[in-house]
Amino acid sequence: MKKMLIMTSGMYGGGVEKALLNMLHFIPRNEYTITLLLLKMEGEFLPLLPKDIILKEINVKQLSSNEFMRNKSMKRLVYDYVKAGKFLKAMNSICRKYFYKDYFYYIPNKIEALENMDKDLEEEYDLAICYHIHCPFNLAYIAKKVKAHKKIAWIHNDFKTTKFPVKQLFRYFDCYAEFYVVSDQLKSEFMEVMPLKYHNQVTVFKNILLPDAISRMSYEFIPQEYQSISKITYKLLSIGRLTSQKGFDVAIQVCSKLKEQGKDFIWYIIGEGEDRKKLEDEINEFNVGDRIKLLGLRMNPYPYIKNCDIYVQPSRHEGYGIAVAEARVLHKPIICTDFVGAFEQITNGINGFIVHFSVEELTNAILNLMQDEELRNRLEDNLKRELTYNQLIADDNVKTLLNSI
Repeated sequence: MKKMLIMTSGMYGGGVEKALLNMLHFIPRNEYTITLLLLKMEGEFLPLLPKDIILKEINVKQLSSNEFMRNKSMKRLVYDYVKAGKFLKAMNSICRKYFYKDYFYYIPNKIEALENMDKDLEEEYDLAICYHIHCPFNLAYIAKKVKAHKKIAWIHNDFKTTKFPVKQLFRYFDCYAEFYVVSDQLKSEFMEVMPLKYHNQVTVFKNILLPDAISRMSYEFIPQEYQSISKITYKLLSIGRLTSQKGFDVAIQVCSKLKEQGKDFIWYIIGEGEDRKKLEDEINEFNVGDRIKLLGLRMNPYPYIKNCDIYVQPSRHEGYGIAVAEARVLHKPIICTDFVGAFEQITNGINGFIVHFSVEELTNAILNLMQDEELRNRLEDNLKRELTYNQLIADDNVKTLLNSI
């Protein structure tokens, strides 16, 4: 049996975690034992993991997982070093951040702090995966603290739109044999921003969907929220964590514009996240509490997709957009912004619409679909004719991964 280690921050209810869940279904358990290493043993999707997955948590319970991904802890870090009499380390951290502009100045310090990690984590693996390169601590931890014959880093998001300072992580890249990206456009970006020596190490591995399961689960119920409104009220839907990335602040402004036009609609948003309070304040500010509803997380979002009128993804950036792919499986008219992975899923006017990330363009696109029933029907018919992401593609992707070990 070969041993595989996959590291991610937690099993939160996002697209990255859903893609991981789907991929785990395709890895043969009679050939591989899988260990999932988490920064924190938490997340809405944690109960959905297959029972035979070995779960491990890094010994960082005294620290917030956010501190491993963002440079929020400089004052505390320097304070702790000074208190312990480690003045050179305190000065080094300050210099790295403020003089050398090192965005990830804190990573080695955090790794060094894990001297008392569980002995089981010293086990050697055939394959170790950092499942999200945009979580830099995970990238560094797999590179420096995990023993494995081969190491792979996964890329789920873009570098340009996010302005992610990937060059400051190059010092860890030589530990990785391959880099997996979730879209063809991400591969193009990779070739632009990465040194030439890594160009032959990148592989496209598009996020896996389970279309049969999505279709089956979409019939489990009709959302109560939909049943309590008029049949002529347009039901708009978006799915994503309540963070700046997903653009729901702009969706609120679009709601205000649609309301001014006198349109009868309700925009439902499925997801949870740190921006909930901020979004609730903006909903009150724009006086659209009757038109936009934050539903929180739904373990089965597919009946909401199946029974909505228009699916909208107003994201600032995405690597692929798994929620858009799920809306395609359920043949819904789709409007999304021009994030990296959108153009690999949507052909304008054929199976949906791609617009620039702006209040005006999103508003006009939604109005256009609301007012044109024939267009909505044509988009749905075209989606039904598509060869959707199927098990054969998933099998091929996973075989490529496993054969590389």
